[in-house]
Amino acid sequence: MEYWVELAVHYLSDDGHLWWQAAVGRRAVWTWGDFLVDFNAKYFPRQARDCLQMQFMGIEQGTRSVREYDEEFSRLLVHAGFSTENEHQLTNRFLEGLCMSIWTPCKGGRYTTRVGLVELAASVEVHPSG
Repeated sequence: MEYWVELAVHYLSDDGHLWWQAAVGRRAVWTWGDFLVDFNAKYFPRQARDCLQMQFMGIEQGTRSVREYDEEFSRLLVHAGFSTENEHQLTNRFLEGLCMSIWTPCKGGRYTTRVGLVELAASVEVHPSG
């Protein structure tokens, strides 16, 4: 059994632990990929992932702070299955969701990663004139 599978199983409890007890005998060897497929099929059905993907595609900052927007963006990014997108695409997606008063000064800013953009946007939010 792969290390990551052992680690994940260690943290399962209640129904998750019972699921694992029933599932472990179905395969001679469990890879991390096998675990994710089976676990997601049981606890994270396609309909739920589709819903999160739609939320991710439409996420905007709205009235949230930049940090709150980033937190929700990151949560949806992982749970909606977009974590494999390249950094440039994710950075652009984050930028497009910023409110106009922050988007405008950030649009031509110097950043190469989403983390850099978040820091710039948070700075603009705190110091709007500069």
